[in-house]
Amino acid sequence: MITLHSGGAAVVVSPERGGAIQSWTLTTDGECRSILAGHPTGETPAAFLMVPYCNRIAFGRFSWRNAPHQLDLNFGEHPHAIHGVGWQRAWVVDSVSETSIALSLRHSGDTAWPFAFDAALAYDLAPDSLSVTMRVTNRFDGPAPAGIGFHPYFPRRAGDLLTFRAAGVWMNDPDALPRAHGPVPPSWDHAAGRPVGAAVLDNCFTGWDGRAALGGKSAPVLIEADTVFGNLQVFTPDGADFFCVEPVTHTPDALNRAGLAPGQEMRTLTPGESLTGVIRLSTAVSGTAA
Repeated sequence: MITLHSGGAAVVVSPERGGAIQSWTLTTDGECRSILAGHPTGETPAAFLMVPYCNRIAFGRFSWRNAPHQLDLNFGEHPHAIHGVGWQRAWVVDSVSETSIALSLRHSGDTAWPFAFDAALAYDLAPDSLSVTMRVTNRFDGPAPAGIGFHPYFPRRAGDLLTFRAAGVWMNDPDALPRAHGPVPPSWDHAAGRPVGAAVLDNCFTGWDGRAALGGKSAPVLIEADTVFGNLQVFTPDGADFFCVEPVTHTPDALNRAGLAPGQEMRTLTPGESLTGVIRLSTAVSGTAA
C-alpha cells in the first residue's frame, strides 16, 4: 500500500488490490475524520474504479456483434457479473510522488471480459480535494464496448443529506436489474436535498448534471464529474453504516438493452480509441449542489 499526503489529508492506495483507495482521512485542528468508509488494512476498499463496464451485466451474459458471451460471475453468490475486472486485478505503479500516483492495467481477453484493453488511473491529492482520472483504451482487433465509473463508499451519519439533480431514473426488478425508465418520483427527488436512506435505493439516475453534495455541516463533500459521466448510481442499503454515490458512463446491464437513450449506452471504441473522464471530490464545500 502507498500513502499520499497533502496538508492534513492522507489517502492510502492499494495497487495490488484493484488500484483501490483504502482510506481518505483529513486532520484539522487535531481531529482526524474519514472522508470515505474503508479500512487502511485493506479488509474492504473505500473506493475503486469500475472498468471496462459498470455495475451489473445480467447473469454475466450478453451478445456483441451477433456473438454470444458468458462472463465469469465474479462476486460470490451474486447472480450477475459486476463492476468490471479492474477492481479485482493488480495494477502497475507507473509513477508516484508525495501527492499523486499513476497506475496502469493491461487486460488480455479472457472469460472475465473477452475484449483486450489498457486502463490508466491517477489519483491527485490536495489538502481539500482528490481528483481521479481514468482511461480505458481498446486493444481488441475490432470495435468493443467500454465504460468507466467510480465506486466510493461514504460513512453514513445521522442527519446527512444527499443533493443532486437528475432527469430520470431506472426502476429495478427483483434481480436488481433495470426494469423500466421514467421520471424521478417525488420521494426520490434529491434536487433540494434528502436525508440519506430516506428511500432505500440501488438505482441508476439518468441525465445527471455532474454534481452531487453529501454530508452534514461537519463533513460535507462535493462530487464534480466530467460530462462523460451522465449517470449516477445511488446505493443506500437499509441499516448499513455506509452509502455509495457512483458516477458512471452508462446504465447497468446496458449491453442487454437495445434502444437506450443517448448517454445511457456503453460506448463503442474502435481499435486504439480511448474513453477518458475525471472526477473531483472536494471537502471544503457548503453541502449544497446548487
